[in-house]
Amino acid sequence: MKSLYIIFLSIFIFFGCLDANVNGIIINDSLLSQQSYNKNQTLKKIIIRCLNQESSAFKDLQSFECGGAAGCYNLGYILTQIIFKIGEDNYIKTTSQLPHQIQEYLKAFIRVGLEYGDNNYDGVMDNLRIKSTFPKIDQINLQ
Repeated sequence: MKSLYIIFLSIFIFFGCLDANVNGIIINDSLLSQQSYNKNQTLKKIIIRCLNQESSAFKDLQSFECGGAAGCYNLGYILTQIIFKIGEDNYIKTTSQLPHQIQEYLKAFIRVGLEYGDNNYDGVMDNLRIKSTFPKIDQINLQ
């Protein structure tokens, strides 16, 4: 029984140290649960750099190890929250010099972040589309 208590306490302490909210950007459990403390701090720094509109931060965000499936959907949700905060025009300006392949990956993350994320924070997936939510980003032709 004592060892079970220690295990639960260790899990609580470990997950209690991870940042689930970075300057208003929510990191959902499906991504958070896959992270070590160091990985969480790395993601936190990337998010802050994205909010500061550092171009290389968006490259780092799209290549961040998300663990597949729901974790990657959450990475898309993080990206859409960032775009809502900094604005579509600033996002375009910041990412316009990135290689086209990276911009395409980011666009794919935006699509899943809009569809599966809770961007209005009402507890329900939004099922939004890039064409109507971020029409300027949607219009960018990267071919």
